[in-house]
Amino acid sequence: MTNESLPRITGYKNIISWLPLAIIIIAFVTLGGYYSVATPLWEAPDEPSHFHYVRYLLDQKTLPTPESGFDTWHHPPLFYLIAALAVSDIELSDYINWRRPNPKSFIVDQTNPTNGPPGIQLHSARELPPYQDIPLAVHRLRWLNVLFGAVTVAAAYLLSKKIFPLQTWLAVGATSVVAFNPQFLFGSASLNNDIALTAAFSLGLLPAIAIVQGDHRWRQFVGLGALTGIAILFKQSGLALVGVAGAAILWAAWQSRQGKNLFKWSAWFGLPLALLTGPFYLRNALLYGDPFAYKMHQAVHPPTGARTLWDVIGNANTLNRLHRTFWGYFGWANLPLPEIAFKILMLIYPIALLGLVIWLGWGRNRWAKAKGGAVTIALLLLAIVAAWAIPLRYIMTFGAFGVQGRYFFPMIAALGVVVSLGFYSLLPGKGRSLPVIGLSLALFALAVWTPANIIQPAYPYLGDTSSILQMRQVDRADEFGGVIELAGYSANLNGQNGHLSLTLFWRATGIPQQDYTIFAHLLNPDDGVMLSQDDRRPLDGDFPTNVWRPGDVMRTAHSLQLPEATSPALYILEIGLYDWKTGERLPVFQGGQAADSAVYLEYLAE
Repeated sequence: MTNESLPRITGYKNIISWLPLAIIIIAFVTLGGYYSVATPLWEAPDEPSHFHYVRYLLDQKTLPTPESGFDTWHHPPLFYLIAALAVSDIELSDYINWRRPNPKSFIVDQTNPTNGPPGIQLHSARELPPYQDIPLAVHRLRWLNVLFGAVTVAAAYLLSKKIFPLQTWLAVGATSVVAFNPQFLFGSASLNNDIALTAAFSLGLLPAIAIVQGDHRWRQFVGLGALTGIAILFKQSGLALVGVAGAAILWAAWQSRQGKNLFKWSAWFGLPLALLTGPFYLRNALLYGDPFAYKMHQAVHPPTGARTLWDVIGNANTLNRLHRTFWGYFGWANLPLPEIAFKILMLIYPIALLGLVIWLGWGRNRWAKAKGGAVTIALLLLAIVAAWAIPLRYIMTFGAFGVQGRYFFPMIAALGVVVSLGFYSLLPGKGRSLPVIGLSLALFALAVWTPANIIQPAYPYLGDTSSILQMRQVDRADEFGGVIELAGYSANLNGQNGHLSLTLFWRATGIPQQDYTIFAHLLNPDDGVMLSQDDRRPLDGDFPTNVWRPGDVMRTAHSLQLPEATSPALYILEIGLYDWKTGERLPVFQGGQAADSAVYLEYLAE
């Protein structure tokens, strides 16, 4: 069947054929925003380092080197340049005040790698909307990635339509595999360069498919070269697209039976590729003696032990972790979907494979004719294999650290088409769309369920700003050590057991340097004798004062036993902070001068 003989969908039917893509993109963007809000600052792999790269470009106006002090220095700059433009109007100098490592996390506490809390940072209510400063910048950059993710979603639909122009349900399935993969949604709602790479890689498959389908116009080769260059400038894993492009050009040259076409088309492809990537690789060669900066990267990050290819692909544990991190391992790859979800998702592969066998056997000549023939599917399979090449090399060099599904995202659009084709081929006749519809709905349900049930509950926001205005206010001039103020308190008497329930509200005005303990003492107003005391660290040590940042508000609850006395009775509340290691109290400042070692409040028990 020639290109001219293929039916064209025009007019109203053409609009209808694009409606599913519009619906899926709207759903994807909405879910992407949900995932972004559900994920606190820095709770995605390498997000601080990616943000540091953006800040470095804005501050230094040059590309980073190994001495710049962050792990992403070796990445090509295109994503970070776009990101820097996106947040150039936001003040980012306060970055350090938004970083507070969780002392109990698996990264900080290496003795507790599996049982610690999932969060690598402690988070306060200041991170919640409305966003300002650093939170605003991070969420804006996450939205930038959601847009790159939407480009990938669209590319999957276009790929499917390019190969199977008349099979809209097949395109819906391909797009759903991409758009409703919870891990891809999480990655798209995080700050990284993987999603931008995936978008460029997926778009690059469109001219590659066009070339093997017989469209040999110069713009296809130039477009393929430009998209390959853009993919590489997003991340060097984009080099895998060179292999796919080379295969497409070789196939086209073989089909044309003219050797000169190979050189001409290669030149059309290579010129934009060289113009885009040449300056970056020349810089690396001059600085490091290696255009890929690979040797310098290994010098900064020494390999953890050489592995063979079979050690990786023949290791069931490695493949199982790749499966899990490709579909649903959130946070810093330590917050998984339920086990049953992984087992069900594992069924996708054999079902799709069975469908492909059916399609190759007879379906491709009946109801799912591929424009360009089976070679188009072969090129998609090659793209999947090529997308594995560089991540596999990384795993072979750095071991388990590199076993992360996000590194394999460049293949996701091609995988979506192949999986959808397999599901679409399972049943004959009008029922062939049912498996695809079932797969799409199941993935959509999982994508909707995940943020509220897996991600959000794992990350509590510490502190409270909503109730402080309802508390009794204290003298705002009283500051402890010039870094913490007692902003309010509430005292309620429990008449049954004679306990005073005291809630204290603290606000950080600076950055405390020590992990202080808060004390609340009940004093006799006549002689100052202590009648009762309750000393405790904020949240029992889960939110120590040395990770507080200016603007944080924290409440502490204390219980003080009142002596038996005739009501009403007047008492003095002595409140302050001390270093539990030395017992030294944090002084109270008034007018910039140290005036006392505690704040004293009157309480009338009635």
